[in-house]
Amino acid sequence: MIQTNRIERYQAIFKGLKVDGKQVIGEMCSCGHTRFDHQDHFSIGHGKCLVKDCICGQFTWQSWELA
Repeated sequence: MIQTNRIERYQAIFKGLKVDGKQVIGEMCSCGHTRFDHQDHFSIGHGKCLVKDCICGQFTWQSWELA
């Protein structure tokens, strides 16, 4: 239930947001992982990266993830 709620909240951030006519489905961090792969902090996915062996301490925006 908690994970489903997080997914819905994450998807709601990008609802209707388009870049160059393409739907934004997420954001990429400078560590190469998505915002969704990061721990929640003051906002969804703005904490440290949760991917095993990644040393990223905080999400740093790099680019849009487009569908």
